[in-house]
Amino acid sequence: MDREHRLARLFRALTDKTQQDLAKELGIEKGTLTNCESGKLKPSPVLLARMADAAGITVDQGDELLQLHDTLSRTRQRVGRDPEALFADLGEPLRTRAHRAFQRLLTLRLPDTPPRAEDRIPAKEVFANLEELTPDQRIAVVRIATEYQTWAVCELAVEKSLAEEGEAEGWAELAVEISEYVGGAKEWQNRVRGYALGARAKALMGAGKVREAGEASKEAWRLWGAGVDAEGLLEGGRAGAGGF
Repeated sequence: MDREHRLARLFRALTDKTQQDLAKELGIEKGTLTNCESGKLKPSPVLLARMADAAGITVDQGDELLQLHDTLSRTRQRVGRDPEALFADLGEPLRTRAHRAFQRLLTLRLPDTPPRAEDRIPAKEVFANLEELTPDQRIAVVRIATEYQTWAVCELAVEKSLAEEGEAEGWAELAVEISEYVGGAKEWQNRVRGYALGARAKALMGAGKVREAGEASKEAWRLWGAGVDAEGLLEGGRAGAGGF
């Protein structure tokens, strides 16, 4: 994921606002902000500056936070400037929000790391938190907290939609939401999104919404076919979802 996209995610995390609320404040469409965060659209310098201003910091300070994240992610040692020193420059109450957002950034794997089966281990831990929330709260958390924006958490949401008939649609919609944030190669993103849409199709069919189910299934097959899952991580899940 490029610098600009990571900055967009960081600045919104610092505002403690949903994509909908921040987009409204910035005077842009929510979809534009979603695409800027997911890597589909490169935010302009002007937009990044406005997002940084909404977070109460500068773009340069955002770059410092990202550099600290990268350094600590690779070495797990405090090299160079201590993050606490940077936070001290920000002042309260931004300091607390910055520290929390920074800790979330530290949980992210580097963007160029390919998906692997081991990703399921931390996913199970964070997914337990989602199970205690209402559907609307789950969506809000996923939009803000990057640790929930992984293929493995998406997979768990799909599995939940297959196991919980009464809440199948809600969990499937959550899986689709998560899939929009999953990073990696374009082919892998397509495969994950097709997988999540397959769950939506099955849930809609179970609710008797035949037309909507057909549309979702068609798009699921298109994305799945355009995707690549070199490790076969989602192959079994597709079969469980009824083959879309």
